[in-house]
Amino acid sequence: MPIVPDVPANGGDQDDDREAARLSGPLFRDEVPRETGRPAPAPPVSPAAQSSSTPVQPSSAPSPGRPKKSAGRNLGAAIGVGLGLGVVVVASLFIVKAVFVGVIALAVVVGLWELTSRLAERKQIKAPLIPLAAGGVAMVVAGYVRGAEGAWVAMALTALVVLVWRMFQPPEG
Repeated sequence: MPIVPDVPANGGDQDDDREAARLSGPLFRDEVPRETGRPAPAPPVSPAAQSSSTPVQPSSAPSPGRPKKSAGRNLGAAIGVGLGLGVVVVASLFIVKAVFVGVIALAVVVGLWELTSRLAERKQIKAPLIPLAAGGVAMVVAGYVRGAEGAWVAMALTALVVLVWRMFQPPEG
């Protein structure tokens, strides 16, 4: 008895119903939902239309109406901000360690704000910023004051507070 069942070389129809179980709910990737589980068939092309058409050669020169692609940020300003932030972090690390903890805690809050904003904007996931930010700061401070044990206790308490916080909100998001 073979371990793997015999299937055609192209895989047969084993993948035709992959999305059959998902009836509704949010998509996990940025994709457009299809009406059915099967892709729409391509329209038939007559042989006369195929023989009379000539293949289109792609143009190697860029079209003059095309806008210049850019990342959307001023590179000089981004480098300046990055160097400034780097100087603040390194200076606070070498001058007063408690100031370094404050800088890192501020970075954690800004990062959590950015993350929760993007989750709400793109995926309609409403993560509670207030308990997450308070817990993030608590983890950084507890890690500085009490070491790894303090950090994991603060993390466990943060998870508990976020759970209780979400229990009093509507289930959407």
